[in-house]
Amino acid sequence: MAADLESFGHLTIARRASGEPVRVERSAEERVFLAFDTHIGRLVELHVLNGGKPLTGTDRRLAEDRIKQAMEFDSGSFMTILESVEDQGLLYYISNLNEGEFLADYIQRRGALPPATVYSLLLNLLNDLTSARRRQTLPLQIQFNRVMITAVEDTFLQLRVCDFGLSLPENAESEAAFQVQQICEVLFLMLTGQIYAGQNPDRFPTMTSLPGNLRTTVRAALT
Repeated sequence: MAADLESFGHLTIARRASGEPVRVERSAEERVFLAFDTHIGRLVELHVLNGGKPLTGTDRRLAEDRIKQAMEFDSGSFMTILESVEDQGLLYYISNLNEGEFLADYIQRRGALPPATVYSLLLNLLNDLTSARRRQTLPLQIQFNRVMITAVEDTFLQLRVCDFGLSLPENAESEAAFQVQQICEVLFLMLTGQIYAGQNPDRFPTMTSLPGNLRTTVRAALT
């Protein structure tokens, strides 16, 4: 996307005082811009797949199929995709504005969360993931390492996935194992207040007090 682009279809690209487009961090493989949608009269996010580079052949078809799958998500645990767009060989999609902050930033600012809160957050996310899997609408490339935390109606917290890995290569077996590891790292972050960087989970009381089966899964994934 060109730096001097003022609008895109029915979107007006938000700009800083310097004139630069307002970018927001979501996915390492996407360029994401804040925009105003004139059709619905509110702020949205414009996601440019593959870092703004054209996708071709199989990669393009996979990305298009994944966007269609992701548009079927109807849970607060997932970013809501409103529509997809193709222009000059580039794939874009428009999502709701994702208010909140990355979980890692939130934990570094607030510290570890009480176990009851952690279990509630994680259970809600896993229930929505399981439901999406049953409907076969969940891309295996979904990423949890940049999950966001948001306040729902200013009353309770919820984890939200904002990186579906839509332009990543497909490798079902390795991605499934990697997702388990990422979820365990999210659990570690919330319970210990630390980003996982190879620490032994058994050195943390909040990790050793996990229920038996969950503790075994976490140890297997992180050690």
